[in-house]
Amino acid sequence: MKNALLLLFFAIASEVVNAQWTVTKGPYGGDIRCMTTFKNVIYAGTGSGVYISSNNGLSWKDISILRNGTVLSMVHNDTFVFASSSKGIFRTKDHGNNWETAKSFKIGEIPEKLFINENILYASIRDTLCKSLNNGSSWQPTGLRKKTNSIAFKDSFIFAATFEGLYRSADDGNSWIKVLNQTSGMEVVKKDSFIIFSTYNGVYRSLNNGDQWSYVNYGINTQVLRGLYVHNNAIWVASYKGPIRSIDNGNSWTLLGNGLNGPISNIEAYTHTDSFLLTGTTFGIHKFDSINATWIDRTNNLNSNNVSVLYTSDSTIYTSNLNGFSYSNDFGNKWKNIHPEGILLLKWGDSLFASAYNKFIFSTNGGQSWVDKPTNVINSGIREMYSLKGRIYISTGDGVYFSDNFGNQWTLMTNGLPKVPISAFNINDKIFAAGTNEGIYISIDYGQTWVKKSDLFNTSQERILDITINDTLLFVFNYNKIYMSKDYGNSWLNISHNFDSVIYKDIISIGKFLIVGTSGNGVYLTNINNGIWRQINEGFPENLFIINLQRSDEYLFAGTQGKGLWMRKLDEFITYISSFEANDFFSIYPNPSQGQISIRTNSTLLGAKFTIYNLLGETMLTGNISEEKTFVSIDSLKEGIYIINVGGICEKIVLTR
Repeated sequence: MKNALLLLFFAIASEVVNAQWTVTKGPYGGDIRCMTTFKNVIYAGTGSGVYISSNNGLSWKDISILRNGTVLSMVHNDTFVFASSSKGIFRTKDHGNNWETAKSFKIGEIPEKLFINENILYASIRDTLCKSLNNGSSWQPTGLRKKTNSIAFKDSFIFAATFEGLYRSADDGNSWIKVLNQTSGMEVVKKDSFIIFSTYNGVYRSLNNGDQWSYVNYGINTQVLRGLYVHNNAIWVASYKGPIRSIDNGNSWTLLGNGLNGPISNIEAYTHTDSFLLTGTTFGIHKFDSINATWIDRTNNLNSNNVSVLYTSDSTIYTSNLNGFSYSNDFGNKWKNIHPEGILLLKWGDSLFASAYNKFIFSTNGGQSWVDKPTNVINSGIREMYSLKGRIYISTGDGVYFSDNFGNQWTLMTNGLPKVPISAFNINDKIFAAGTNEGIYISIDYGQTWVKKSDLFNTSQERILDITINDTLLFVFNYNKIYMSKDYGNSWLNISHNFDSVIYKDIISIGKFLIVGTSGNGVYLTNINNGIWRQINEGFPENLFIINLQRSDEYLFAGTQGKGLWMRKLDEFITYISSFEANDFFSIYPNPSQGQISIRTNSTLLGAKFTIYNLLGETMLTGNISEEKTFVSIDSLKEGIYIINVGGICEKIVLTR
């Protein structure tokens, strides 16, 4: 018996290692919120964590505890790098190998900005500028009760830029006076003997610590946004037209935006090394080439994109992300951006048809070139797009339209379908389904006539998010409920699992399996014949937020929030999950676990004994199943893979720290 168990242990361990999700090599990019450089290592805070580069941005590494939080601000002193994220303030002194919580905050009180002067750390917490004398462990308010965007230090003064103007303190922040009454104050810096203050409407400078100010006319017809920065005797600001530089203290300015990806106004941050300047934008990271006065892309393998998978066929993948449409024809190894504004895409024979903000676009050469198709339909907002039998169908903010001539003219479907916003839409050769605030509408004659079938959700508060169709099976879901219909929407069965705090984002149906992407819990799978749910997260980072799922003949793809595009071979995936079909009597949640599991069983296993083994077959924990939901602490075990035996049925457990 023990030898049989050992064989099972190693078989399961092997499957865990060999069958798992892997991240593709792109599409690269990321929403860079803040940057800093510490001991020749560049830190980039993104919408999904921190990345570091120790080779001047040639490659990037996603680091540690902050990988699942929005990073709002980063600074450093001689010992620590500090990061303010949506989870609190963290600090590291070993380049992200280890992070510790400097301070936890309540929701709504997370510091949006961090500033530092020698060993004093400052933070804008709600509407108060606070300071810490112990590296962020505790905080005390200063006398400034304003939301602070930036601070600078000169002589014995502290300057604070706020949306109500620029304030100055001469007593370490205990009291403040307003020295410049310019609203929309963005940032303030010290440059030699100057104090430079940027506002939405322009830049001001003072030679006498703010007693008098002069307006800087930079000679370019644009408005300043943010990104005021001093490097190598130059002043940089960000504007609607791109970065502007002055090398003579603001007397003259030059627009230098050549080479930046995406809209050049979206500069969020600057940092520098000893030799060059880097800028972070909502589209990535660029290094300034001072010799050629241009920017060089340094995003490289930084994969902090929100990725939607739009279409897959054989080895070709089309995605939509911050950089627009991208595609790969070698399973995600190499990528090419094919349109900077793409949102939704449809493949029609050898052509591509897509929506791009205020217009439709199409390409007949695989996205190498595009032709615009202006239309007023786009003004109502395109939600979904499909093709069937020579027509294109789109769901919008005021109904469902179709086109018989590749998007040149559109016809609104009205026979039984109200002219209301369509929150979910899907079609196949047998069923058209549309979710609205008034219920679910079904058509079985290609959209010629529609019948209202259900108002499953209280749609004034819980609108239908998506609809999936598999032959004649219909699946609809909102945030935490999934319903299935086998009779064209006449009756519905709630097939949601009862796991806590799972929010559904996308679902895909493959045979008898329903695969579900979630917000922060990765991917789940259920066999619709028995309703047993399992997490299928091998290879994923923790708390992965799935945006959508797509499949090709060979792979399943998961587009994520801030973590790029992931893939898993479909035959390995199905083989792996099918191997657990014999064990439809219990499930483990969460799995992987950080210290506590819940054993969910049906009534046949009540009173059964459970045993947890390590991979050597040694007994680690035992107990009894007393309820259909039994909680067990495994916090005393070491990180690794374990096997739980419940009533003679085995399941793996992954323990992480």
